[in-house]
Amino acid sequence: MDIKLKKRGWAGKALTAGVLLVLVLLEMALYPVYRARAQSYTQPVYETESFVYQAQQAAYGLYWLGVNEAGEGEYLPSELYRPYFEEALSEEAFAETENDENAGGAPGLEAVFYHPQDADASLVSWDKDYWLGDMSYQLILKESARIHPDSEEMIEAGVIAQNEDILGLLQSGKEAETYQYILRLQFDAAGILSGAQAVYSADGVSDAAEALWQRVLQADAGTEKISGPGNVDFYLAVKKPALVQTVSQSYYGQFLRDSNRRNMDYAGDILAYYAGMLAAAALGLILALKKPSKGFLHQLPFEAAAPLLCICLAAMPLMHETVAETLFSGAQSRIAEMLHLELPTVDALLWLMNAGAWTALLCLTFLTVRALAQVFRAGIKNYLYCRCLGVRFCRWIWKKVKQGWDWLSAVDFSDKGKQKLILLVCVNFLVTVFFCLIWLPGLPGLLVYHALILWLLLRQYRKYQKNYHTVLDAVEEMANGNLSAQPAGEAGVFEPLREELGTVRAGFRQAVEEEVKSQNMKTELISNVSHDLKTPLTAIITYVDLLKDTSLTEEERREYIETLEKKSQRLKRLIEDLFEVSKAASGNVTMKMENVDLCALMKQVQYELSDQLEASGVQYRWDIPDKRIPLLLDGQKTCRIFENLLINISKYGMPDTRAYISVAEKEDWAVVTMKNVSASELDFDPAEITERFARGDKARHTEGSGLGLAIVRSFTELQGGKFSISVDGDLFKAEVRFPLLGDGGREKGMKEPDGL
Repeated sequence: MDIKLKKRGWAGKALTAGVLLVLVLLEMALYPVYRARAQSYTQPVYETESFVYQAQQAAYGLYWLGVNEAGEGEYLPSELYRPYFEEALSEEAFAETENDENAGGAPGLEAVFYHPQDADASLVSWDKDYWLGDMSYQLILKESARIHPDSEEMIEAGVIAQNEDILGLLQSGKEAETYQYILRLQFDAAGILSGAQAVYSADGVSDAAEALWQRVLQADAGTEKISGPGNVDFYLAVKKPALVQTVSQSYYGQFLRDSNRRNMDYAGDILAYYAGMLAAAALGLILALKKPSKGFLHQLPFEAAAPLLCICLAAMPLMHETVAETLFSGAQSRIAEMLHLELPTVDALLWLMNAGAWTALLCLTFLTVRALAQVFRAGIKNYLYCRCLGVRFCRWIWKKVKQGWDWLSAVDFSDKGKQKLILLVCVNFLVTVFFCLIWLPGLPGLLVYHALILWLLLRQYRKYQKNYHTVLDAVEEMANGNLSAQPAGEAGVFEPLREELGTVRAGFRQAVEEEVKSQNMKTELISNVSHDLKTPLTAIITYVDLLKDTSLTEEERREYIETLEKKSQRLKRLIEDLFEVSKAASGNVTMKMENVDLCALMKQVQYELSDQLEASGVQYRWDIPDKRIPLLLDGQKTCRIFENLLINISKYGMPDTRAYISVAEKEDWAVVTMKNVSASELDFDPAEITERFARGDKARHTEGSGLGLAIVRSFTELQGGKFSISVDGDLFKAEVRFPLLGDGGREKGMKEPDGL
């Protein structure tokens, strides 16, 4: 049964672990769904104001970079754009235009321009690789333009900077394979943005993007804020999102990642996280209602389980961030480069970390809910009493207060000793308070007062010490073996201890007497065993020697063999009795307990011993009721009990007298009583006759082994019964008691034996 229960327990644990593992796998299986939902909400980059601003800045920066690459010299942005700016607008007029909120048309989206003092810092620090990492560009000069007023260097009309032939791509019609959106910006001879057009859009011309660029053109109309580049067409091609690597450190890649992560915040995907957590909580609740929890983790106190559950709830936003980082952070390449690992290995590690985080969160939710759900099994009151540390602490405080009150209530204030002690404490408190109130002048008085207290305590200590040594001397006398010594002098508060020492002394004296008696009985036991075994053995040896005589007649030989058989059987019974009584005394007897009818058992013994009992000359009077008296007994051992008692009557009973055997129920006991008149004088102690090898015939003339009554007592007590003997003159009375069966078939007052 235990093995089956263990197997069922392990099966339940495995099933629970399997359900939690399935929940973890379901949560992670939804990652592609989260990615698709987030990407479906992503706004195209070319419909954002940031893209418009950066596209204009890219035109300025790439023109400056292209001029430096095409020419022989290198120019700062301020050196390239300053001549056009000075010809167009003075610094004072520029400052006024810069501060005019209405200049340029639509507020909030003004045209890009560069002040000569800020052009170098702005464009030199511009990161072309970051912003154009996932895009393509091309700058085309419409005609030659003057670069610097002090230089005769000219750049021929044509392409001055590019990373792809976008114009050729448009003419070939293959832009749909790679690009999502291609933008054309036109700058006139004065460097003013004169045209903005989406020359290609995979999803059609975007109204939002066109509206943004119209606002920019309106902001530039009628102003001279833009100074160069002049007579330039700028093409900017945005790749399809599917081709943009999330590991790329570019403006477009960062835009996609940030946009997708923001979209996950309002896409409702976090509800799926809470659904998994709710499933783990439901599993914990079901198991808690099904069976009580075991183990420390399942039996968390309320103060630990409730905060842990709150932590699980609060950890959901953190898990949301973990999922977003895993799907859209683009950290895989950085980690791979840092740890020198391959990208698939890094991806596997990130997914394993996610699996570990989900496992920890769901398992902790399961355990805390299972611990808290025990309130439904135990009830609020019992749950708070057992699992709430605060309630248990308050109960402990209340218990200590009650104990203190009970102690105070139990103090006998009428006792003079306690009255003196309480009075001393109160006086000491009042005197100390008095000296503290008078502050510095009271210090000498406080010292004198404590010196007096010390003197009184030392005096009382010496008195207690004297009384203690009085009792200690008596203990030492007892330790030296003098059990009759009486402690001299007063014991004071140790007087009860001295009285107890007197009781201990009497107990020691009795124990010594019992030990002496036990030693004498052991000596007598050895003597009796030797005598009882020697008698039949000597007879066997004698008759064996007689049988060696060849002159014996056949009749004599047969007579000697019968005698040998009789003596050997007696020796065998003696050894068997000795063996049984030894086992009974050591408790090594195996009892086969079963329901036995005492009346039927007595009748069976009467029938089996009828011949031997009739031959004894004793007249037996049987009083066995005609009803069932069921008892829980070992039938074989109980038969041996009654056989020994009846054989004892047949051996030692006076012939031509009556023996009375009765069976009756008295209160909770079944009582078997046997009374007979002894053939010899009963001059033994009834308490000693049941000892091993103890016999009423102290001269040991009869063939009794002295083990019969010892076996009766041992077998009776092993079955929860009682055996007693009483003597009145020559009247010998033996009484055996067994407990009656109570409700449910067990004997009253008796524990059920092992193996039943």
